[in-house]
Amino acid sequence: MDFHLSSDMFPELNDCAICPRSCHVDRFSPKLGYCNSGASINISSICIHHGEEPPVSGPDGICNIFFTGCNLQCIFCQNYQISDKRFARAINKQPPGDIIIQITSILDKGINRVGFVSPSHCIPQMKAIIGETSCTRV
Repeated sequence: MDFHLSSDMFPELNDCAICPRSCHVDRFSPKLGYCNSGASINISSICIHHGEEPPVSGPDGICNIFFTGCNLQCIFCQNYQISDKRFARAINKQPPGDIIIQITSILDKGINRVGFVSPSHCIPQMKAIIGETSCTRV
């Protein structure tokens, strides 16, 4: 169930232009781009969330995955605690397999929706999570 983050798996992170900032940083190097994210999967929390509109969260809630860092840096961000550049560095990086186990355990409780919060700078990692989670759910 564990997948490994590598430049072969995510070649677009070698010269990052995923978001409109197009900072072209090598996210596998120690240098960080505008979003302050490297190539690893930096998540502040994975939880059942009931705070979305009912059509989004459904009657039982949604499995929300909150990514750290952000390419927008809005001055009035409602997720400032996890999107701020300083906080993004302080988050413990979880092994990818542990992330999949956490998501799967929530889905096994009957939650049938997954939401990604602030994922635009982490699209390759998000796609990997979706692929791995789908494989474990078959």
